[in-house]
Amino acid sequence: MFIQKPADLARLIKTQRQTQRLTQQDVADAAGITRQSLARIERGHSGVAFDTILRIFEKLSIRLDAAPAD
Repeated sequence: MFIQKPADLARLIKTQRQTQRLTQQDVADAAGITRQSLARIERGHSGVAFDTILRIFEKLSIRLDAAPAD
């Protein structure tokens, strides 16, 4: 998936969480954040620390590949 804006990231996280049948609380606990914070992330709010996103990705088994833009 190509992520260009917070809404893309939000959709990826929420879809993966639901696919794995995890609650927001399950993912929030693994990432060290509150359930309310995860809910804001899933709604596309910006301003989330990158390390938080990486912890969420780890819990959801999402791989991050980065490459320079063409």
